Amino acid sequence: MKTRGFTLVELLTVIAIVGILAAIVIPLTGMVREKARQSECGSKLRQLHLATRLYASDRKDVIVPNLGDSTIGEATWVDALVPYMSGKAVVSFGPTNTRPIAQFSCAASENKTTGGSRADFGKNSRTNSTYTSPLRRWNEVTQPGKVILFGDSGAPGGQCARDLSSTAAGGTWGLQARHAGNVNLVYMDGHLEARPLNADLMTGYLLLPWNPFL
Repeated sequence: MKTRGFTLVELLTVIAIVGILAAIVIPLTGMVREKARQSECGSKLRQLHLATRLYASDRKDVIVPNLGDSTIGEATWVDALVPYMSGKAVVSFGPTNTRPIAQFSCAASENKTTGGSRADFGKNSRTNSTYTSPLRRWNEVTQPGKVILFGDSGAPGGQCARDLSSTAAGGTWGLQARHAGNVNLVYMDGHLEARPLNADLMTGYLLLPWNPFL
């Protein structure tokens, strides 16, 4: 019995179909991967929000400062929240020029740690700047659903940025839109948003979404 092989036309047709399917599937795979990264990042931001509330419950409702009390191992908000994120209190972790530890890292980021910045996320410095400043409390926040607490951050040169600082109208520093052009943000009421870096975010420190005490 004679067997019949593929003709050249049939073979080219199959190759064309495979190519078309690959062109459809490969971008979809990339989109699914990015969505997964964005979701994981958002989950970590929510954990940070929860950690700040746990911190406050131990300290008479005080919002964790960006620069804390180094004499008790709270040099930065990162150091202060580590016990609430991993159960292990440390003053410093991770050598300079490495990636942040898991709880403070974003899969979409390649930023490297610096001496004082060991997180892929930044905290709004208007929500308590330093431990030596007059400390503000959660019950003073007038519009928690409109004020950013943490967000995806980065600094020039591919470094981590611990703080989000809005010091002048049109001059917001630290936000990094690394999720398909969006930046993940968690607000003081705990809700999460993915937003483009536009004029609504580039406002002055006396305005929303930066000033918690309007």
